[in-house]
Amino acid sequence: MCDGNNSFFGFNEWLCKTNFSFLQGASHPVDLITRANQLGYGSLCINDFDGAYGLARCYRELDYLKKQGQHRGLKLNYGAEIHFQRDHHLPVLLQDTLVLVARDQAGYTNLNKLLSYAHREGKDGAHIPLQYLLDSDVSGLLAIQPMRGNIRSQNPSLHYQELQALFAGDFYLAISRHLHPAEDRWIKSSLALAKRHRIEILLSQDVFFHARAQKCISDLLQAIRNNAVFDDCKQHLFPNSERCLHNQSELYRLFARIPGYARSLALSAELNRSCRFDLDQLSYHYPKEMIPHRHTAQSYLRELAYQGAKDRFDQHPPPKILDQIAHELVLIERLDFADYFLTVWDIVRWARQQQILCQGRGSAANSTVCYVLGITSVNPDQFNLLFERFVSMERGDPPDIDVDFEHERREEVIQYIYACYGRERAAMVANVVTFRGKGALRAVGKVLGVSEVLLNQMSKIASSRYYRGAGTENIVEALKNDYEQQNPKDKKINWKHWMQLSDKLHGFPRHLGIHSGGFILADKPLDCLLPQEPATMEGRSVIQWCKEDIEALGFFKIDILSLGMLSAIRKCFDYVELYYHRTLSLHRIPDDDKPTYQMIQKADTVGTFQIESRAQMSMLPRLKPACFYDLVIEVAIIRPGPIQGKVIHPYLARREGLEAVTYPDERLRPILSRTLGIAIFQEQAMRIAIAVGNFTPGEANELRKKIGAWGIKDFNRDLLPLLQKLETGMQENGIKPEFAEQILGQMKGFAEYGFPESHAVSFSLIAYASCYLKCHYPAAFYISVLNSQPMGFYSPHALLQSAKREGVALLPLSLNHSHWDHALEKPAGKADYAIRLGFRLVNGLPQASVEAFLQVRLRLGRWDSFEHFVSSNQLARDDLTALAASDVFNELGRDRSDAIWKAEAAPFYPMLDDQEKSISWKAEQSLERIQKDFKAFKTSLADHPVAVIKQQQWPFEVALEKFSLSSDLNALDADTDVFVFGMVLVKQSPGSAKGMVFVTLEDEKGFFNLAFTPQVYTRFYRAIDHQPYLCIVGKLQRVNESHSILVKRVFDAKTGASLLPMRKRHQKAKTQIETDVELVKPRAFH
Repeated sequence: MCDGNNSFFGFNEWLCKTNFSFLQGASHPVDLITRANQLGYGSLCINDFDGAYGLARCYRELDYLKKQGQHRGLKLNYGAEIHFQRDHHLPVLLQDTLVLVARDQAGYTNLNKLLSYAHREGKDGAHIPLQYLLDSDVSGLLAIQPMRGNIRSQNPSLHYQELQALFAGDFYLAISRHLHPAEDRWIKSSLALAKRHRIEILLSQDVFFHARAQKCISDLLQAIRNNAVFDDCKQHLFPNSERCLHNQSELYRLFARIPGYARSLALSAELNRSCRFDLDQLSYHYPKEMIPHRHTAQSYLRELAYQGAKDRFDQHPPPKILDQIAHELVLIERLDFADYFLTVWDIVRWARQQQILCQGRGSAANSTVCYVLGITSVNPDQFNLLFERFVSMERGDPPDIDVDFEHERREEVIQYIYACYGRERAAMVANVVTFRGKGALRAVGKVLGVSEVLLNQMSKIASSRYYRGAGTENIVEALKNDYEQQNPKDKKINWKHWMQLSDKLHGFPRHLGIHSGGFILADKPLDCLLPQEPATMEGRSVIQWCKEDIEALGFFKIDILSLGMLSAIRKCFDYVELYYHRTLSLHRIPDDDKPTYQMIQKADTVGTFQIESRAQMSMLPRLKPACFYDLVIEVAIIRPGPIQGKVIHPYLARREGLEAVTYPDERLRPILSRTLGIAIFQEQAMRIAIAVGNFTPGEANELRKKIGAWGIKDFNRDLLPLLQKLETGMQENGIKPEFAEQILGQMKGFAEYGFPESHAVSFSLIAYASCYLKCHYPAAFYISVLNSQPMGFYSPHALLQSAKREGVALLPLSLNHSHWDHALEKPAGKADYAIRLGFRLVNGLPQASVEAFLQVRLRLGRWDSFEHFVSSNQLARDDLTALAASDVFNELGRDRSDAIWKAEAAPFYPMLDDQEKSISWKAEQSLERIQKDFKAFKTSLADHPVAVIKQQQWPFEVALEKFSLSSDLNALDADTDVFVFGMVLVKQSPGSAKGMVFVTLEDEKGFFNLAFTPQVYTRFYRAIDHQPYLCIVGKLQRVNESHSILVKRVFDAKTGASLLPMRKRHQKAKTQIETDVELVKPRAFH
């Protein structure tokens, strides 16, 4: 071994924490891998605390360097640092830990088993008692004792002897030098310990961040972890910034004086060579339980596919379908994906056997095999969907099958999977919860000692639609201006520090969450692949990697997703059969029902699926869907991709014959002909990249994956180079700059959120079914949606008001007639069903209590007085009061105030004087009644509050005669000024709207769609954000039957006037300590 700096060339670092050692490591994996690679390190061993959380992410980053030709020979070694006891609350330097490193695949499996065991008691406090480790299989593992924790607690010699015996000489002691006396004082005693027990030493920087500049983030994370300000957690902070990656000369200065350093470097190099494991060695297959013994996975899939084709096509599948099945089966066999298809089929089959409505969506809709297996409801041949969008030889990566289940019954499917495959082979995919704008600002503010009052004001600003996406600097600047004006003599706050630390914290992992529905299943224990741990949600277990991690390693996942509308549709089918004696299913609904399309064209779509939002309802009268494929386009076109590509108006103009259908290049005609020469779907953008962008199919697939990662985190690194290549390719192919700009804009929009055609088709099937049911069975449809809450775009009140406007009668809550769910009743002398409200609406009333008194009602028949009800039921006082507040005792002769009084006094009846005088209660005023109704059960069957305010309590200076109803707008000329007043239902400010804010108001006749420019919103934001009603004047904008109002002014109520808010139960009243904050226009506003 030669002396000098060169001795440290290719240094092997064995102790390194990423920021996936949650709130302890202070650098992202990309920063650690990039710097170690730049410094010429031989290897870097990642060993986050108690898990494999950062391993896959580091693997991905190193793989990226290799693909970019920037790799300088850095090798990745894999490990974890385990705790021997629940001492995570102690400073890191005092925690009793040990680092385990995998030499080979057996060692990696044993490491995963230990990590899974460490989390046996839950997510927090993971630890492995020493005795359990001593009794475990540690073959393929080496162990390293850091120069902290055990070293500093003077453990008895037996501890080290036992570990050395367990690891058969593969137990090492790390020597670290950090140029601080409090740290380096342990070097001498550690060397003596190693000599005494004949333990070999390894040199290590004990890395917690990639560069010295990250020390401030390390301190910040420790303060957040301890929920303390900086000054109160100094014992948890590292004394200096030396726990980082050093260059070759710095390493020499650090370690050249350590006795035996040359031997240690040689040993480290030898150990690195002996560590042969890498994540790309992992092999992965799906379970095979469902495959009969006489079959292989492929032969069984073939048998099911052809039998399914017969079932789908009444025993006579068309030759084209059979050819396509044969083609797909060949590709599935070559890629060895058959067991994956069978696993999804088995789950869907089981769900259908339990009468759980489900449907596959996404790119799976491109597959005829998925269609004939019953996984999806889309026949790809009907829509010219390409299987290669789903699976292809060039892509080679796993297909992605998403299946939606009824949201109320998805848990049954999840538990079936656990029961069928066992928790050792089935777990949900993780979701990494990171610090974002408001959360980062609050966390940093608390560490800096900012008062709760100021933190609440910050949250108020950050939550404003005006400041959404405006950036930390602008939020802090607005807060600073207001605070210093109102509190000139208070203590000064380091605003710049707050802003800078919040920006740096943005994107850091905070804790491990759970994916919305991603499941990983395997044919062998998951510990062979990665560790798992209990999820916060009871009955769930979760792996330690996220969706992107497992996809990078070629692991399959199934998305077991929930969809509220499927619950509603299934219930509606049941109601139609119960009340109308007609049996319906998704496949029995006629697909060309003219009344349904007429309803859609008029935008009467409140409560339906996908086409019920303000933007969609504005588009429907313009696009006028007349067939199913029109609906597919409608679903897909109101998305950031088409909006940012500026294709909506050109498409509508071509559809209406106002603009000729042209193509930028004849090569694009086959791609764009179905959408009138306009690119709307992701698939079209991919095919355009191949046709005129000089992309290979593999490059186009890479582009698809990048733009499919909605909300892509590193746009400049991951997506921008591909877009630049696409732009250059289109230029070289003579594509006009306007079209190229349009496509590039769509790509950027798709990266936020966009639909592939197959996804839009799948969703359109559900959208159409919901519209059909609403059109032909409105009462049944509305109760199905109401009984599936929470879901959808509209509140129960808005849904009930919509039903009322459509002619469905509403019946009030009744002790003698209502059930937990809403139901249908035919009032005496009426031909049509009415909706009887259910007790599920009543705030604070448990379902169990309702079921209990319904059982009593079933036995007694009915109640005839308040006392009869109370005496025959053993309800808690809170439950009785909730019923009284909903005014249900009115039918028994008790008005609301008297019933509440009696309900509150019910437990004390035995102590009350029988001769107590009755109380004469003041009659409720109209608006008071409505407010009490809303507080009690979320709506009111009295007159609409807007109408009551106009008639009895008009609080504005503007003459009421000037105001228009929502039903009047179609008769008014476009571009005229209109005055409107309504209750606020929905507020939106999508990122693609360039700062515009959209508000939906409701009056007694329907809806108003309001649009606020950034300037108008800034002027009137207090009223827009906080008032329950808005009174405005603006310019009427109308296209066909679609209308909106571009607001010019929001009127304030007269001084002293009080409009009672219909506040939802979960909304908190404004606290007295909060003050209004003046908004300052952010520089980054867009």
